[in-house]
Amino acid sequence: MRRDSTLVVFDLDDTLIDTRNALLPLALRRVVDATGIPLDRLDPRGKRIDEVLKGVPGVTPEQREAAAKAWYRPEVPPLTPFPGAREVLEALRGRVRLVLLTRGDPARQRRKIEQCG
Repeated sequence: MRRDSTLVVFDLDDTLIDTRNALLPLALRRVVDATGIPLDRLDPRGKRIDEVLKGVPGVTPEQREAAAKAWYRPEVPPLTPFPGAREVLEALRGRVRLVLLTRGDPARQRRKIEQCG
């Protein structure tokens, strides 16, 4: 089949792979353990640690540093693609140019892709 010039761009996290439900609880627990800040004071809607800590008054520089280290740890827990994600990619492969665009750490993103096949 001839490939046309169409380019299809996908994001990885929470588009192809359900990372929010897998990573968020783990990351929040690590922040609580590292900082002593109660879980109910953290904002689980945040995607970056500064957003998670936004509404917490009196956070010390030491707590911010510990929270950042806990939040951005490189381990990747078991992840799964969203239902139908793999099938969509297979259907498009060879027909259009597929591109993965993500702002995550490249090594960590590669591990996520490898884990999900």
